Amino acid sequence: MKGWWGWLGRSRRRESEWREELDTHQALREEWHRAQGRDAGEARSLARKQFGGSLRALEDVREVHVAHWWECLLQDCRYALRGFRRSPGFSAIAMATIAVGIGASTAVFSVVDPLLFRRLPYPQDEQLVSVGFFGPVDNNEFNIVSSYLDWRRLETPFQSITSMQPMTHACDWQAGDQARRLACQYVEANFLRTLGLAPQLGRDFSPAENGPGAPPVVLLSDALWRTAFGADPRVLSRTMVLEERPARIIGVLPKGFEMPQLGDADVLLPETLDPSRPRSANSSAMLRTFARLRDGVSIQQAYQAMLPLYEDALRRDVPAGLRSEVRLVVRSLRDRQIHEVKLASWMLLGAVLALLLLACANVANLLLARVSARRRELALRAAIGAGRGRLIRQMLTESLLLGISGGVAGCGLGWVLVRLFVRLAPEGMVRMDQARVDLRVLGFAIAATVAAALLFGLAPALEQPHAEDLAGRGAVPSGLPFGSGSARSFLRRFLIVAQVAISLVLLTGASLFVRSLWRLEEQPLGFRAPHLLTASFT
Repeated sequence: MKGWWGWLGRSRRRESEWREELDTHQALREEWHRAQGRDAGEARSLARKQFGGSLRALEDVREVHVAHWWECLLQDCRYALRGFRRSPGFSAIAMATIAVGIGASTAVFSVVDPLLFRRLPYPQDEQLVSVGFFGPVDNNEFNIVSSYLDWRRLETPFQSITSMQPMTHACDWQAGDQARRLACQYVEANFLRTLGLAPQLGRDFSPAENGPGAPPVVLLSDALWRTAFGADPRVLSRTMVLEERPARIIGVLPKGFEMPQLGDADVLLPETLDPSRPRSANSSAMLRTFARLRDGVSIQQAYQAMLPLYEDALRRDVPAGLRSEVRLVVRSLRDRQIHEVKLASWMLLGAVLALLLLACANVANLLLARVSARRRELALRAAIGAGRGRLIRQMLTESLLLGISGGVAGCGLGWVLVRLFVRLAPEGMVRMDQARVDLRVLGFAIAATVAAALLFGLAPALEQPHAEDLAGRGAVPSGLPFGSGSARSFLRRFLIVAQVAISLVLLTGASLFVRSLWRLEEQPLGFRAPHLLTASFT
């Protein structure tokens, strides 16, 4: 802001200096004529004739030092601001309409951005997949220890495959005289390496620590390291008592680490996989399995390559009565994380963009009505020499100023809505804690503002002055492209129909959603729910 005001001050001082210099040159010319023996009046008249008009000379100097397009832009901005000041009601309504559309779209984009567009917090996340069986025993794909050991041993389309236990376990940590409940997750030794990560402090698990009888070791989360150990780098030499067993701390997980199935873990421990156990014993234990594709291998190619291994595991490890209900699943890690909310996220984003389009149509209609009231003014400007391009630039400049003003207010409204969404969202909403107004969201808001301004400003910008506006004045220039009112009427009718259609779609969808929600609330539970409480005790 200081730089802008400084530039504006320098521009004014520079123009004042130009005026002083021009006045000095004219005074010198006048003095020269007086030295030739002419009186003061004649010398002044000759100096003005020879030097030319001061305004014309100032324009010539300005064209040398200031780009013509920049000068025209400043003039259009000043003219537009004066017009807004003369019509405060119109300006307030248009800006409020834009602010609602930009604010709502910005808030919803901040919610769906972590789900649909942001990269996962793993290097080359597009290569990470979730692979396993899918059947009626679980809501997500799973694997069986015996089948997983076969897949890990045989040639697969994955450059690395890893596993973890399906549930996060609650572990008791005995810290001196106090006990603390932690979230513990058992993973395979190559778990972090498959995800493309490494501990920020210390080392990763070794393959030997995955075997039975290996001494217990743990990896701490960054949050636990900072809160419980004060971010002390000497924590690697310490042990912690988990479930009454001492475990040596060997490393600290990277900051911002998240489990591939979403959720946080306080500590990671190596899971125990014993290939020497009988196959029947390993066929009763379940795992979650994730893999990293080889370079150049697609998910569909990986699925086709895994089918023979899956059919063999299906024959050996799945009871015959369940084989028809189980299928192989190979899908991207992002799809696994947001599969249940992916369609809803796209629908929500589409609905709010439709709302933004509705706001644009509304403002475009307002601008068309305003152009109708200003058509005599525009026709006069065209008659005295304003070209078609200059009139279009003027209309687009007004639209951009309206859009920018409404967009700034919309960003503030979006920030408030995001905080409201995060506060009111129920527990379990995927990545809702990551919704925030950051540079990406502001970039979306700026792009949406500019696109909206051009969209609703295009119709009035292409409006042509009409010959009847200057009829009887003798001011109609030959060759000026005048149009009739039929095009304007058609465009306004089209915008009204579009607004009604979009509003009908949005209202219908909202009413159906409310109706479904009401039916879910009224669904009988089989017992009397009022005055009943649930509680859990550790």
